[in-house]
Amino acid sequence: MPALRCDEAKPACNQCARLGHLCDYGRKFSFKDETGKYIKKSRGKLEFSSVAQSHPNFAPDHLPPFATLTNDDDWQRKAASQPPGTYYLILPPSCFVDLEEYGCPSSIPDRSVSHKRRRISGEARRYQPDTEDSNVIILGKFQDIETKPSPSRSESLRGPGVAAVNEPAAEMLVPAESGQRVQNVLASNTPAQDPPKEVLTYQPSRDDRLIWHYRTCVRRHLMQIYQFARCISPVTNATSEEDFFEQQASHFPPLRHALMALTALSLAHRGGVQAIDALQHYEQALGPLPDILQRPQDLASDGAFLTHYVLLVYDIAAAEPLWSHHLAQLVRIAKMRHEMYGTERYPFVTWWTFTIDVYALLSGCGSGEFRHAMLATNCLPPAMDQLPPPSLGTSSRSRAGETKHMLAILEFRVTIMKLAGELGQLGRQLREDSDAASGSESPSGRSKAFEAQQAALDLRRQLKSTWETKLPRGISRAYSNNELLEPVRETYEQTLVIYQTCLIYSYNSMWATQQMTLDQQASKDIAESSDTILQLAHEVVKRNHLEQRYMVFPVFMAGFAATSASEKTLAVDILKYFERETIGRNTEVSRKLLEAVYQKQDERLMQNEICMDVDWIEIMRQKGTEVVHFGI
Repeated sequence: MPALRCDEAKPACNQCARLGHLCDYGRKFSFKDETGKYIKKSRGKLEFSSVAQSHPNFAPDHLPPFATLTNDDDWQRKAASQPPGTYYLILPPSCFVDLEEYGCPSSIPDRSVSHKRRRISGEARRYQPDTEDSNVIILGKFQDIETKPSPSRSESLRGPGVAAVNEPAAEMLVPAESGQRVQNVLASNTPAQDPPKEVLTYQPSRDDRLIWHYRTCVRRHLMQIYQFARCISPVTNATSEEDFFEQQASHFPPLRHALMALTALSLAHRGGVQAIDALQHYEQALGPLPDILQRPQDLASDGAFLTHYVLLVYDIAAAEPLWSHHLAQLVRIAKMRHEMYGTERYPFVTWWTFTIDVYALLSGCGSGEFRHAMLATNCLPPAMDQLPPPSLGTSSRSRAGETKHMLAILEFRVTIMKLAGELGQLGRQLREDSDAASGSESPSGRSKAFEAQQAALDLRRQLKSTWETKLPRGISRAYSNNELLEPVRETYEQTLVIYQTCLIYSYNSMWATQQMTLDQQASKDIAESSDTILQLAHEVVKRNHLEQRYMVFPVFMAGFAATSASEKTLAVDILKYFERETIGRNTEVSRKLLEAVYQKQDERLMQNEICMDVDWIEIMRQKGTEVVHFGI
């Protein structure tokens, strides 16, 4: 029977009126189940042009496997990281059965008063034919999400059940700049009225994504685990295991928010957007601490210790000045824990806080308070505790402990780090004296300048003597012959670049005009140290081991000491490579500072002036970027 064409007359078309039918202008749908066809198609191989294969332009993929995702936002992000046709989302007819818009036309509600938003449900199942394909998902059903009134902004920032901080104790633990920083960013990025709840709080899928990114990316920066980053596959179940940070965070909410802040900062940095979510978590981590830490035993708790450490890493990664506040709190907490417990439960955190403080001194912006307190009270843990604790099924610590060289290397590294701290402390004092005596030509001023030069010379000699006489026997030969296991080799290389960096620093960064006093032997030592650092860094980049963040400041110092254009270009290029594997702006700030130094040197040369007196610490202070160059 031929189809009758509707003439669209109203209220009823002529054909329906003649035949006595009810005229229905509603849309008609005909469903055909072709699930099997597309499942079969997904197993085939899609061909792309050679240009697309050799020059991919896909977004970075930091999400779990496709079949484990539960919402349309994450499916779309995952699909954006791979060529078209990699993933399939199949919607069978059963998805549409319960939807009102596909029912009787008279039952369709008025859209103008609807408070629902259509999204794809997490109730999806992965198709499992004879050969399981984890890139294919068959949807279970759609889901309606009710729009609820949004909470006040203050409630959302504090989190449920957390009271506002009004007590005087808040001044001790929470710097005023923190809350103002969050409010300034929110004010510049949000409308006057309260935004929807989804903007200020995480849905479960967002938290899942943060946890996944923390476990696969952030925690290896937080714990500075180099070989760990290559011991685990992103598709194995090992990343589902909790580390000791997560275990403590499960019953200490500020630590959980600190971890989420650091992870959100990393995601925002990789996406090139402002880290508003990270700032909100930061405020929720820092705000409640005065209420929670009322007693001395509370302040000495594991939760408080780890929270301030994570927030310290956050502010260094974000290139924010509040890192000094958390470092000061860690001094108090570490000393209190030592007095109360005798031994530190997390000695690894103590060691890395000590290392950060040394780098802060060398960066020209630290006071060395943590370093001084740990040495004065004999609170530093044993050398072997510099290694991260065994977790997540890795065996890096046990393998390292079984080698005959690791303990000796770690003890030697402690000696070099102590000398590096003394060098940074002396440089800080010499700069203060130089600033105080600026412009003075008195005999006392010249005498102090001579004493400063002699002190730097004596410390440099001690540094060289330590390396030549106290380096464990056989280590250099085993390293040259490639006989060291990877963890031992990396620890040796880290110690080597710290030593070479300290040599360069002792020649050109102790006071502003120090480079103008260099002799031929000094220039030779600097050139050899710079060459060693750049060669090691180049090898790290070639092996794609960009998680070795300890290379960033040494490369910066080698670049500052470089005299040829090729060496300067190499230093900047290496820093750009390290920016690819980072959780914040710290490495970017180091690279931009080095470029600013080069620009200043070029300006001096264009004006036929001496460029040897260009001082990177002075330029850093002028630019207002006094950050710890730790490479996070």
